[in-house]
Amino acid sequence: MKMIDQISGKKYSYFVNALLFVFPIVINLVKVAGDLVLVLLALAGIFIAISHKISPFSIKDLKLFSWITLGYFLLVCVSILFSGKALELAHYASRELAFLFAPFIGLAIYKAKVEMRYLLLGLKVGLIVVGIIIINQYLSGAGRPTGSMCFVSCHTMNAEEFGNVNVVLMFLAVSRFFDEGAWSRVLTLIALSIGGVTMVLNATRGAWLVFLALLIICAVLIYKRYFLRSYKAKIAILVAVFVIVAGLGSTQIVQDRTNSAINEVIEWSNGDNVVSSAGLRLEMWKTSIGLLDELPLTGYGYRNTNEIVAKYAHDDAKKAISSFNHLHNDYLNHLIAMGFLGLVSVLVLLLLPLKLFITPFKLGHLSPNSIMGVFLCLSYSIVGLTTVVFGGVIMNALYVLLMAILMPVAIKESHPS
Repeated sequence: MKMIDQISGKKYSYFVNALLFVFPIVINLVKVAGDLVLVLLALAGIFIAISHKISPFSIKDLKLFSWITLGYFLLVCVSILFSGKALELAHYASRELAFLFAPFIGLAIYKAKVEMRYLLLGLKVGLIVVGIIIINQYLSGAGRPTGSMCFVSCHTMNAEEFGNVNVVLMFLAVSRFFDEGAWSRVLTLIALSIGGVTMVLNATRGAWLVFLALLIICAVLIYKRYFLRSYKAKIAILVAVFVIVAGLGSTQIVQDRTNSAINEVIEWSNGDNVVSSAGLRLEMWKTSIGLLDELPLTGYGYRNTNEIVAKYAHDDAKKAISSFNHLHNDYLNHLIAMGFLGLVSVLVLLLLPLKLFITPFKLGHLSPNSIMGVFLCLSYSIVGLTTVVFGGVIMNALYVLLMAILMPVAIKESHPS
């Protein structure tokens, strides 16, 4: 009987690791593919919970992950109820279902023997495959290619969301670079190079800011862990960062998009153009902050943010702002929609896990899993400054899956038995 359980356990672990390998490959290719992976894991977790009569909330390593994800989903539901048009907005809650089933997704992964090398291999293969598609789309005349594969009629992926996910995947792929073998490092460098090309061709300016910030953080972590006493290594890191930034910054796409952003900010500040890409963002943010004095306890309700903000915005920007479904800043978006509890919910999702991942760093033994967790939390925190991170299907799926893997490991490392 014990032998049968072991064989069954091995097959189950193969199943979970296969899903972890596939997930980063398909998430930026097919719009609903990431959700399908989560559905399979959720079903597996529900089956385990019923058959073994266990709850993810009763497992020490899963408690925190389970409560913060479920708590966020319940807060979204409350916001829908207070929106004034609950029946109309109820279908939007499906975008947040990853958080409802997150505890069972965590349980499904927790009960498997997870091999991180499969996830990392999937990250690298995904960056390469998507990069090849992006280059082909760009050469075929696509203005801002997104890598979406549509075999039948379908909606293309949002270019901004695609760009942000691509950058997040790049830094997750490099998280174990110095613990890999030679051939794995070569594959990592190829994936990062193609990911960098993808990032430039996609032309998402917010993703470029995330890249620069994480590049500095990556250099600090590498320096702290590997090169503290090596003078040559310190020089190498500085030169590498300079070459990467200078190389990407010298491209015509980056220069044009950067110059246009600067001009748009200047025009908005002079009141000349409030309907440019940067101008609309600044107008939404300024107006949102002005509403805080009269903000209801429960906020203005889920998906009501732009309708409310448009009423008080510049006349020229009202129509454009109301056409969006978010404020292009996740902190303000949750604050206006759900009140101060909404803002707290976002900070909890980002900062509580970050505290866990940073703990080993403070103790002087930062693990590759912790590096990956730091990259994930900080990238989402920065992305949230210029767009939404919780509310988009792909970003939700990526967060839930990776936190389901990394948070229990971080808790074990912080409190070894």
